[in-house]
Amino acid sequence: MSTATHASIVERQVRGLNEGSLDDVVAMYADDATFTLWSPHTLPGSEMRLEGREAIERHMGRVLKGGIEGVEIDWMNEGSDFIAWRDHGAFGPGIAFSESHVALLNADGLIVDHTIHSVYSKG
Repeated sequence: MSTATHASIVERQVRGLNEGSLDDVVAMYADDATFTLWSPHTLPGSEMRLEGREAIERHMGRVLKGGIEGVEIDWMNEGSDFIAWRDHGAFGPGIAFSESHVALLNADGLIVDHTIHSVYSKG
């Protein structure tokens, strides 16, 4: 099992989002991780699904280039092989977001499946 705590995984990712550090944003994903995003950018009944750390890294690089800031953790819970959390922040020019996350972990403590439900509002 990894020496990283579940909270440190989330805190590192949030810090990476706020500081623009792609390495910190994707550090805890396994090479074969799956990333699923449900948001206003996806069609109803559909989602964005990425397979593999490289695809996740490309997406997160675009997120950082789009401008993300002020990400804060609102709530977090965990079990032996998962983390669940909610956060909020701002993306792009004046677009507030709130997200709910569930991440499943492998025996090494790396994220193997990450699902996000996002809600945006123009501020």
